[in-house]
Amino acid sequence: MSEKNIVTTTPFGKFVKKRLVDLEWTLEDLAKHSEISRTQLSRVLSGKLPLTQNIAEGLEEVLVPFTSAERDEFDELMCTSLVSVTIILSDYPSIEEKRVLFRFSKLARYMSRQQIFDIGKILEV
Repeated sequence: MSEKNIVTTTPFGKFVKKRLVDLEWTLEDLAKHSEISRTQLSRVLSGKLPLTQNIAEGLEEVLVPFTSAERDEFDELMCTSLVSVTIILSDYPSIEEKRVLFRFSKLARYMSRQQIFDIGKILEV
């Protein structure tokens, strides 16, 4: 597999890239086996799109078999990459509040669930 086929910036993306090398697959092979578009996979692995539960489960099905250590690593990376934050902007009337929430939503996809939970505790939400 050519190293230039996947640009990775996330730990989850690096893990998947390593598995592709182990399996001697390209990103196109992964797209075919997982039935997820190559473009979407590339964006998720590079951190340009957030990892969703459906994508994580689809990748898990085709990247097996895992060793016990690989299974643990996959699960940990998947859990820390799956960040879901729903913000309903109509609940916040001021434009300044909307700007702050928009900035936060752009950063939230790079945060772990624990980091988001900790912020919620600080903000008492």
